[in-house]
Amino acid sequence: MLIRQDNYSTGGDTFERYYSAVWLAQTFTPATAYKLGSVALWAFGRTADVTQVSLYATSGGLPTTLIETLTRVGAMFTSWDWWEYTSTANTQLNAGTKYAIVVHKTTGTWSSGYGGWYADVSSPGYAGGSLCSSADSGTLWSATTGTDMYFEVWGCSTTITAPKDGYHYYDDNTKAVYDATWLCQIVTPLTSYSLNSVNLLLAKLGAPSGTLTLSVYATDGVTHKPTGGALTSASIDYSGLGTSYPGTEVSPAFSSALPLTAGVQYALVLALSAGNSSNAIRMTYRMNGSYAGGQILVSIDSGINWTTDNGDFAFELNASGIKVISPTIAGTGTVTMSPVAGIPVDIALTGDYPVLAQRPEAPLVECLQFSTQVHRRLNGTEQRIALRKCPRHVFELNITDQRQWMESYLYDRAMDGMSVPYWHESVFLTTAVAPGDDHAHVTSTAYSQFLAGYWAMLIKVDGTFDTVKVASVSDAQISFDGVAMRSMPVGAEIIPVYPAWADSINVSKQYRYTLYDLKAQVSPVDNDLGLTPYYDGELSITDVNYAVPQQETITRPFYRNDGGYGLISQTVILSHSDKGSMLSFRTRNRADLWALRQKLYRLQGRARAFWLSTFSEELTPNATLTASQSVLDIERCGYTEFVQDRRAELRVHLTSGVVLSRTVLASQIIDGATERLTVDAAWPYTIQVTEVEKIDYLDFVRLDSDDIVIRHINALGWASCDVPVVHAYSPVIEPGIPE
Repeated sequence: MLIRQDNYSTGGDTFERYYSAVWLAQTFTPATAYKLGSVALWAFGRTADVTQVSLYATSGGLPTTLIETLTRVGAMFTSWDWWEYTSTANTQLNAGTKYAIVVHKTTGTWSSGYGGWYADVSSPGYAGGSLCSSADSGTLWSATTGTDMYFEVWGCSTTITAPKDGYHYYDDNTKAVYDATWLCQIVTPLTSYSLNSVNLLLAKLGAPSGTLTLSVYATDGVTHKPTGGALTSASIDYSGLGTSYPGTEVSPAFSSALPLTAGVQYALVLALSAGNSSNAIRMTYRMNGSYAGGQILVSIDSGINWTTDNGDFAFELNASGIKVISPTIAGTGTVTMSPVAGIPVDIALTGDYPVLAQRPEAPLVECLQFSTQVHRRLNGTEQRIALRKCPRHVFELNITDQRQWMESYLYDRAMDGMSVPYWHESVFLTTAVAPGDDHAHVTSTAYSQFLAGYWAMLIKVDGTFDTVKVASVSDAQISFDGVAMRSMPVGAEIIPVYPAWADSINVSKQYRYTLYDLKAQVSPVDNDLGLTPYYDGELSITDVNYAVPQQETITRPFYRNDGGYGLISQTVILSHSDKGSMLSFRTRNRADLWALRQKLYRLQGRARAFWLSTFSEELTPNATLTASQSVLDIERCGYTEFVQDRRAELRVHLTSGVVLSRTVLASQIIDGATERLTVDAAWPYTIQVTEVEKIDYLDFVRLDSDDIVIRHINALGWASCDVPVVHAYSPVIEPGIPE
């Protein structure tokens, strides 16, 4: 469970506003080294729009370089609350090094639509940093040493292994359980899995006695309170608990795994059979918790009646481990073994590529590695040659599993051939599969890479699985070349499996729990989607839901001669600057994820250029756009002097939702306030200035990296991809790859 490492939340008496170009930051200095898990802010918003929170490096006590953009947990609130942001990179923070939490939003003013961050200005006591502010979107910063913001930084000193579900935040609050006073946390699993254990933070109060039990109950769909008998229970040994806050992490494990269904509420109930208010067990919680899947309940009559209480307990739900050793692909044979006491397993063994069937922790990191040779002339034109028809395909798998089995597996298979499930493309059985069945009915194979002649893995929620060779695939059925050897219930997963090579394996042994934290990079040997590459300019990205440029950079190559007598000669190479930005994709379903994959394949890394909207208000009209005329008068902004020959593609967005695309043919300065652009097509009707929402550019760009990372949050198509882009001012025709 994550630990609150650095924080400040005392003496608050006002708040600082952030909006539009006004950014805020709080610097902090870790006392010890740890891996970043999340950041929390005590904040509110005048409107419930997006506040962006990032981690920056510092120099001279001021933010400088972006390290990581954090991900918001839950919705924004228009009232004061802890806003929580998680780290997907789990950045290593070093003791004694100052960092900055940077907060900003793209809209608002001083009086409306702003965000508020709570602060202590009268008696700030945090020694590791202070408030910093910027009035130009983070370009220039100044420090306010007399102000500290309310913040929390969470992390742990070892590898962060994400639980299946949970809420790890807490503050200086505990609730006591004793005798007839029971405590409950309602939880809602995000995915279906088998619950093996629960992590809690507990401490002793006085001299408690009796049996401490954690139970899981079903809930009433109307009252959302525990109902019926316990589904499973586990006793907790509290003899070693301390009395200090925030308590000791305990992980009671259930005797058998309990299947949980995604979206269904369950109740975690903690009870102590004896004691009183002075001799009890305390459970740690956050007063203003933001866990969306449930809330705290309290009973004072041994669970007969329940009342809702404010906050959320700190807890984590852990899925059961893998119960079987891996089958292999090709050949014949059968083996029977019992890797976990009381759970016999029959496994089909075949050939030379054993399946790495241990389910990885989220996020699953996928890297597409293209290779492009770029020849650039001094005038900026480029010839770009794609050296690979398809990218190299690398998965980074973070696996926590039972040590003995992983030790044996890696002893034989490290850096050798294996088979890897495409966990992010799993589908579910709609009818049960019995031993001897030669097909499976599934939800849908769309947007998954099931191919005839390759393999698939059927797997239950408890980790037991079977492998089958695929004979044919339709939308709702997968036929096998052979038969299934194990029974699989409705709802079990079936996942594409591909041969792969292990590129690198790093292992961290956790001796106390005899577990492995394994980070493996594996490369599937076949990832040809059969797609035709784009030609330059074929693709246009104009939807803000697909692309959001961030952190724009402007650079210009130059030569500098520094003479021995202090004379410097500097010559620029290009007639224009290179403008770059970060292109960010976010998908929330499998169809969008598949479309993104196709786009990335067809772009071939840096090889293919495309059109990208700037999504910003670049030009401001100051006169009516008259029907049948091809003139656009704009407020003077330097377009004629500096831009006209290089950024000619415009999009005029009207308040009605209509977008008019035009190419600038010429421009001239009318007077000190106006420039006139001549465009390639007349306006279809008269447009008033007030009817123009904004005018942005369509820039001709290409990706500025051949290594593209996709982070898969789950198998439902939730993923993110961030890749840099740079201007490609002159379209060129580059040779393709021979078939």
